[in-house]
Amino acid sequence: MNYFIRKHSFSLLFFAVILLFSAIYFILLNTNGNQQSYIEVEVSQGDTLWGIAEKYNHEKMGTQDFIAYIEQTNQLSGEPLKAGEVLKIPVKKEQMTQFTME
Repeated sequence: MNYFIRKHSFSLLFFAVILLFSAIYFILLNTNGNQQSYIEVEVSQGDTLWGIAEKYNHEKMGTQDFIAYIEQTNQLSGEPLKAGEVLKIPVKKEQMTQFTME
């Protein structure tokens, strides 16, 4: 056993360092405040995707791009919104309280 450890000590150390950095990376990734979350928005009479996109656009992307993002998230195919329909709107985790308080 000692022979194996001495012979492969560099490889074992390298593997341990990679494992450590991977663990740190995934911990930081999961604690990032900018993670994507979703809020549910109930469509009211007269609501449009354009208006919803302007209200909840947090990505600093164009309104048309955010509309496409909402359509993709909710698997919409261009038909008009119906009152009472519930849409999942992507928001950053840090904005969850801002939008749920409204």
